[in-house]
Amino acid sequence: MTTTTNDRPYVFHSDLVQRLTPVPAGELVSELLHHDDHVKVTLFACADGQQIADQVASKSFILQVLAGQARLVLDGDEVVAGPGGWMRMGPGEHEPITAVGEAVLLLTLLKD
Repeated sequence: MTTTTNDRPYVFHSDLVQRLTPVPAGELVSELLHHDDHVKVTLFACADGQQIADQVASKSFILQVLAGQARLVLDGDEVVAGPGGWMRMGPGEHEPITAVGEAVLLLTLLKD
């Protein structure tokens, strides 16, 4: 559920994991949750092996793993992050983010 009203300056999503799941086999599904002058927040639901690459190529970003697992290469180290995993990367400092099994990821692009 998203709540935005003229008298309340907030956006509320009650369950991001359930919002885009289940994911059809072999697909990557995304939904823009928020966009302003400072950040762009996108929710991704990924089938096994799907990659997020172009969305994070030229910006600093924060990635949060909400469900499942994601494989990343951080400063040359391969990392598999599970639920609760959090990372911040600068522009161009990473390779594509790959889902390991079905995964739900929250990507916040920073406009720096």
